[in-house]
Amino acid sequence: MLSIVGTLVLAALGTAQAPENPLGVLVDRVDATVNDSAIRHSQLVAATEGLIRAQEAKHGPLNPAERGLMMRNTLDKLIGEARMAMAAASLGPLTPDQVEQQVRAEIDHIRQEQERDLGGANAVSQELRRTHRTQAMLDHDRRITEQRRIAERVTIGRRLAGQSTLYVNPRMMRETYAIVRDKMFVHDGAAKIAQIRFTGRDAKANAEAAAAQWAKEPLEASELAKRFPDATPLREMEPDNLAEDLAAIRTLAEKGPVGAVSVPTASGNAYFVARVTAYVAPRHGKFEDPDVQRELRDLCAERVFGEFRADAMRRARNRTEVWVRDM
Repeated sequence: MLSIVGTLVLAALGTAQAPENPLGVLVDRVDATVNDSAIRHSQLVAATEGLIRAQEAKHGPLNPAERGLMMRNTLDKLIGEARMAMAAASLGPLTPDQVEQQVRAEIDHIRQEQERDLGGANAVSQELRRTHRTQAMLDHDRRITEQRRIAERVTIGRRLAGQSTLYVNPRMMRETYAIVRDKMFVHDGAAKIAQIRFTGRDAKANAEAAAAQWAKEPLEASELAKRFPDATPLREMEPDNLAEDLAAIRTLAEKGPVGAVSVPTASGNAYFVARVTAYVAPRHGKFEDPDVQRELRDLCAERVFGEFRADAMRRARNRTEVWVRDM
């Protein structure tokens, strides 16, 4: 645990020098450990925030329970990566010294690139102070990443030896085709659309202007609707559920592609504008088709890789100890 304590002490020292926080010092906390390697809360937040933003952009704000679930799932992923990294020296033919030599060389290489990109060691130090991090923290994260890569290379890469196609046989391909046939290779077309309803005296003119803007900017319906009076964004839906007098929009959606925008279509006392947000073209792929064969080989190769990785992870679990803070 000494390395964990050292990391946090260095974090505190690094942040104490930062002029941006004159009223206090924020010390990072440990959310989990794998052997003597810490997974810091700042790591977890950095790894999760992009996923949270993407979910909120698509589905709206997440509640605390949903955010907590995403954080926990991300933490499990980081623990798995750290487990693989910690087992790097015992999973394959490399000695601990050889692993350390490769890791150290990669860390030094990344440091040199960082100094070159930012303009020298002083610029790197300033960036670290600004982000409340230390060089030791960065090196720790890079060490985990490189050790994991080494572990996967010596366990999975050596077994595949660049010949993953040798593990993919006709029987596996036929079984895979039967499993995914209706989802990937033989299906009708499908689409989803976003809509905005325009009412009021200038409904048609506003709908025309909105359609022109939507064709140029890939905005959410709610964002575009804010630009026009008496404009109401509607929930995303499949075109099969549209009313009969909106058949023109249904036809547009059935042809695609994503991003296609309809002309204003009248229905009752309102005008509707729609944009295709998701589109899958109809397909009737046979097992013998060359493009189907290529996709099946890729799927089967991914399956083999996944099985090898799962086996390596089972071995890594037997070589590591994990502690997780109550969240």
